[in-house]
Amino acid sequence: MNPKHSWSVQDTIAALATSASPGGIGIVRISGPESLSIAKNLFQIDNESIQPRYAHVGQILDNDGGHLDQGVLLWWPGPRSYTGEDVVELHGHGGAVNMRRLLQAVYAGGARPAERGEFTCRAFINGRLDLSQAEAVMDIIHAPTNDSLEVAHKQHKGGTLSIVSDLRQTLISVLARLQAQIDFVEEELDDLHGRRPQKELDDLCSSVESLITSYERYGRILRNGASVALVGPPNAGKSSLFNALLDTNRAIVTDVPGTTRDFLEELLDLDGLPIRLIDTAGVRDTTDRVEQLGVERTVEVARNADWVLALSDATESECFEITKEELGHDRILHVRTKADLAKGDVSTVTREGLAELLQTLRSRLLPESWRENTSVIVTSARHHLALSNAAEALNAARNACTNREPPDILAVDVQEALDQLGLISGETSTEDVLDEIFSKFCIGK
Repeated sequence: MNPKHSWSVQDTIAALATSASPGGIGIVRISGPESLSIAKNLFQIDNESIQPRYAHVGQILDNDGGHLDQGVLLWWPGPRSYTGEDVVELHGHGGAVNMRRLLQAVYAGGARPAERGEFTCRAFINGRLDLSQAEAVMDIIHAPTNDSLEVAHKQHKGGTLSIVSDLRQTLISVLARLQAQIDFVEEELDDLHGRRPQKELDDLCSSVESLITSYERYGRILRNGASVALVGPPNAGKSSLFNALLDTNRAIVTDVPGTTRDFLEELLDLDGLPIRLIDTAGVRDTTDRVEQLGVERTVEVARNADWVLALSDATESECFEITKEELGHDRILHVRTKADLAKGDVSTVTREGLAELLQTLRSRLLPESWRENTSVIVTSARHHLALSNAAEALNAARNACTNREPPDILAVDVQEALDQLGLISGETSTEDVLDEIFSKFCIGK
């Protein structure tokens, strides 16, 4: 992504909309004012004119009239298209070489290569999507589990847009009333325009705080997953449990203490919840400098984890202890391993207790109450930051209102809250914000 990109919609762009890997069909997508004219020069159909939203079968030619492929052309005139402008798709036989030839012919016809996320960015610029819906497109593409995909689809349908629009409309009404009080300070206003907006500010604070809480309790984990670190002394069964939970032999398991010197990380789909499971080095006092570094790394990983499984060998008399003072949090679940040899919680040999452990872990990470939450669940860190800033401004305005500050003081904070909420939907956005968001997209979307 060029950080100085002006996001112009005056030129015509093109890119592959499908993978360049071998496949039955490959699609070249074209968007912009010259889309149809480029397609007409490249696509040959007998005695037909190109009709909107109709699949035409014909020959795809290069700019010298040479045969490239037989395929299908689809044309969506703007504004009733994904980007809000003329869009053409050329469907040809899949394959890296074939698709590259078709794409080069489109470039030679007058289109330029699309940048990352440029199709979706044009949809935003042309009013087909708000910024939160555009971000949801990326979330749909990259959703690691069914639950995260479900939440992304709700965002794409406009869930965030709806509630943010309502909040902004209330703020606009409050701001208009405050402006009237500023402009007509010496005149007697009616009850509607003259009263202070205490109730509105109280309600707005409550709504914004609820959205912030939804991110911290549910949204962050649903979108990004949770990290779970397996921590314990050498030979406590960390690597064995790691392999058992993943149902694979990812980690090396031996009877030699200190086999794991660094950490291993793998993704686990825990009933729809994406988990980054981390197998760490054994924690013990040692003079081996390499092992010492591994122990230090273990503690660091545990401090940053969403949850820690503190493992102890059930055949040993002493339990492994790691405290919230050491970690800076109390998200610790103590588990006694090797239950096939002594009284414990889990056994990787008999698989005793594994299902119960996973169920307990999931309930700690993400209570099932999230499914009963009928309001919007915020999943974006960018939205969370904007909401936090809006909450700070709203609380300042509410305090100013309680302290009988003049309306011009309140108006400054109300305007700031309005601007922060506008960053979510895109009413207030900058080129830097667009670059940051759309640079994370794949080319062709």
